[in-house]
Amino acid sequence: MGMAPLVIGLAQAGWLISGEDDALSLVMRCVLSSAGVKIVSLRLLVENYFPDSVVYSSAVKEGHVAREIAEDLAIPLQRRGSFLAEISKSKRVIAICSSHGKSSTTAMCAQLFQESRLDADYYVGAFYQDSGKAPGKFTDASILIAEID
Repeated sequence: MGMAPLVIGLAQAGWLISGEDDALSLVMRCVLSSAGVKIVSLRLLVENYFPDSVVYSSAVKEGHVAREIAEDLAIPLQRRGSFLAEISKSKRVIAICSSHGKSSTTAMCAQLFQESRLDADYYVGAFYQDSGKAPGKFTDASILIAEID
């Protein structure tokens, strides 16, 4: 779930995004697909397209087949947190962190900005409850609201 808002936002911004997940739910597959994210294994992807980089979550441990393929092909690897920091360098970041309530607080902040007609990107680590909103949004806004763990 930590990668979903990031890839959804990047797909909205026009990036060509693909991903794989060892335990992808049908709901998440539909959300990602409707956002323009291709779900394909890295092994199949590199047969047709050579990615610029592979961004992975902390759940993808050393020795995972996708990481090994990237390493064997010298595709740059980057952790999700480092990548998020890199793409948010030009933004003012509102970072939500705690042991409980991060997703709810991040979603409430994003909603507050939207209802106030203030443009902000957001990355929420869960689905918005009672809405059809994607958990991520990326624009040319100068503010990023992000759940940080």
